[in-house]
Parts: sequence; C-alpha cells; structure tokens
Amino acid sequence: MADHGPLSRFAEDNVRVLVRPGQTYSLLLQDSYHPDVLRDALDRDRFFDRFWIEAEYRPYLTRVIPAERADLQKGDIPICRTRPGRGLSGIVS
Repeated sequence: MADHGPLSRFAEDNVRVLVRPGQTYSLLLQDSYHPDVLRDALDRDRFFDRFWIEAEYRPYLTRVIPAERADLQKGDIPICRTRPGRGLSGIVS
C-alpha cells in the first residue's frame, strides 16, 4: 500500500466500483416501469429519488447518484468506475 509498493503500478488502472449490488439496480429499474410510476414523468423521477435516503449514511454516494439516476432513466444498469490511486474521490459513472 506504500506509494512505491507493489500495488502502486495499478494506481491509474480503470476499475469497476460496486457502489450498490447489481440486483438493486435491476429491481429498481424493473419497478420503475410499473404503470403507477409511469403515469407522470415526475412520479418516475421521484421514484429514483430513493437513492438520496442512503446518502445520509454514505455521503460519498452524493457524487454518483445523479449518474445512477441518469443511467436508470435511460433504462441502463449503472456502472461506476474509478482509479485505485484516486480512491472514492475518483468514482465516475
């Protein structure tokens, strides 16, 4: 873990970060197509606002929630990536 240790050569590699379980995204996406949620575009928007509840306990999520919501709005399962040398501050979707 040292600056010049054996893992340092991977510091700039692009890696996937599992911010939430894939099944969570899948179930949420599936539920977002329920007729009760599709009656009004704002209802679906509010449905995806559920992500903000967990951010109170995991503040780093505030950086990825907008990207998660955008991907789900398009019908995609979010995939977040970072570089090990940047830690959680480098997470992008």
